[in-house]
Amino acid sequence: MKMPSTQYIQTDNPEHCAVFAVKTPAVDHSGLSHLAEHMCFRGSNQYPADFELFVLNSTLPISINATTYSDYTFFYVVTAHNALFISAIDYLYRGLLQQCYGEDVFTSERDGVVYNELAMLEANSDYALNAAVRLGDDHKHAYAHAGGFTHTISQISLADLVSYKRQWYTPENISVVISSSDSELYEQSKQYLLSAIQQENAATNSKCKAAYKLADRVTDDVTDTIPKAKSDKAPERLTENQYTDLDNKPSNLESNVDDSQSELTEYQVFTWWFPHTFLASLQANINKLQRAVSADDRVIIDDEVNQNGDIALRLIAQHHALYKKLKHFTRVLNSLPVRVKKTPFQDKKLPQQVQKSIDALKVITPIPAKQDRTAIWKTCCQSVKASRAISLAQADKQRLGQPLAHLQKPTNAESLASSYFAKEFSQLTDGENIPALPRLLTTLAKASHADAPFVTENNHWVYRLSTLPREQILRLVQQSVFWQPRLSGECYAIGVGKFEDELYFYGAQDTISTQREAWCKQLFENAMLFVA
Repeated sequence: MKMPSTQYIQTDNPEHCAVFAVKTPAVDHSGLSHLAEHMCFRGSNQYPADFELFVLNSTLPISINATTYSDYTFFYVVTAHNALFISAIDYLYRGLLQQCYGEDVFTSERDGVVYNELAMLEANSDYALNAAVRLGDDHKHAYAHAGGFTHTISQISLADLVSYKRQWYTPENISVVISSSDSELYEQSKQYLLSAIQQENAATNSKCKAAYKLADRVTDDVTDTIPKAKSDKAPERLTENQYTDLDNKPSNLESNVDDSQSELTEYQVFTWWFPHTFLASLQANINKLQRAVSADDRVIIDDEVNQNGDIALRLIAQHHALYKKLKHFTRVLNSLPVRVKKTPFQDKKLPQQVQKSIDALKVITPIPAKQDRTAIWKTCCQSVKASRAISLAQADKQRLGQPLAHLQKPTNAESLASSYFAKEFSQLTDGENIPALPRLLTTLAKASHADAPFVTENNHWVYRLSTLPREQILRLVQQSVFWQPRLSGECYAIGVGKFEDELYFYGAQDTISTQREAWCKQLFENAMLFVA
């Protein structure tokens, strides 16, 4: 089995950074590539504990995580400590190569964690609007929504997951970028990658035969599910009669979509696809484009790059005077100055070093030649795609009726699993490593106080830790019992965070958030189990 391709970037940054880029095409709206990302952190042959990710990010001086896009999934590690960096790379890479999972672990991640994450996102009005547009777009350039939706994620089977990982999570399909001031560390990292491949390959062959047989019975093999060209139901240029026909069809687009988005039904969407290198021109003129239509219409830029290297300009229009409206909008679009530049990879939720490393991978296509830019722009301006949006409220949902599992309460020391990283790097454990409380929860934190430490709202909660010693807090979050609500799928996230010099336990999109106060108190009563 081959090594992944590796690249070294010499820096003067005291922190070392490794990025694993896995080419993971989104095959549809199911969210399969998103779920595969999650499962990479649910344990491996070498690191069986499936809460190591949380221990690392909560108690050790390291940042480790992943994110999925329509074409790639990126996994990353950032830390200033050499030994921790090497071990984290080993942990992460073995998780990528892992292909065997228990049905219960798979189900809790799919129907619990990922479902709750998507439910939280879909409650946001802007996200719901973009989702509605994507669900209704069936043209050949349309995005395959890598994240999936609450009504599609449950369609994924364990066999689908195994097939997908066998196809895409292979050394040959993985690129690694390591940026560091220490070139010897880079060479050492490559040796660990090679060792992981050899050991995981042997373990996989002996343990995964049953999973492979199941995956081999999947009707549509993953190799045949790469997005193919879809039929264009609307012509490149619509005639006046066709616009008039659209004018006669009803629409329920609300100019201000509220967070419930339950009344959103169907409306007209027009899409222009531009090479991603034209993003600067579109962003610089978004206000001018918005002024070209009525106040009830929306102009948005979907800056995710699709499988063709393009981004989408959308006009979400009310059904009146469409021909006149589109004619004027296209004329304004044509008149914009053409600015073309290489767009560096940007994602504000990722560390700067990670963004730079991803940019170095050059997964984005190059800019067009100077003499071709105006012609390309004019062609794109005249090529409009018409579609109708389908709201999430109208989609065929199969929502979960009950929480997936009962609360896992600590009972005795023997029932508590330990973390490899907590044991091997105990000397690096420090309260200063506890991350900031997610911004989503700061309002709840402000509402809590010593006499009422627990606050919950909209399936989110915080518990102020004013009295529990910091050492006990650290030991507690290094045990599996603390992470059981997340591992069992009862919530999207659980953890410990700092806000205004106070520490908090917290949960996000928790299906049984009102019961967490009693759960926290139960943990505190057993806190002596975690004191060495």
